[in-house]
Amino acid sequence: MMGNLDGFFSLIIMCYGIYSLYLWFTCRKGQISDNCMLVPRDETMAGCVDAEAYKAYILPRLLVFGALIAFFGLLGVIDAYTTLTEGLSIFLRLAVLIVVPFAVLIWFAVCLKRMHKKLWVL
Repeated sequence: MMGNLDGFFSLIIMCYGIYSLYLWFTCRKGQISDNCMLVPRDETMAGCVDAEAYKAYILPRLLVFGALIAFFGLLGVIDAYTTLTEGLSIFLRLAVLIVVPFAVLIWFAVCLKRMHKKLWVL
């Protein structure tokens, strides 16, 4: 078992993934709100050149991001509070619990930045 601090941070990561899924669920029914996760800082959705194109582009990626981050957060919680993963090597555990979620975060940030540059006059 790793430690309580690992479990706490994994729980925060899992909650962030769940929040992303909640955001996806609410945005797919209506317009994207001026959320700091999806809209550039100091901007509003009113400043977007093509809101429908942005929604069509970002919502599938938000679903993938939220599901993967929630899943890896759950794996981290399981790793911290159970003995199920003690037989695995430390490198495999680090890859699954740190490297892969970080790569998913970088991918999503690049997708957001690309669309912000394309659809907002910054």
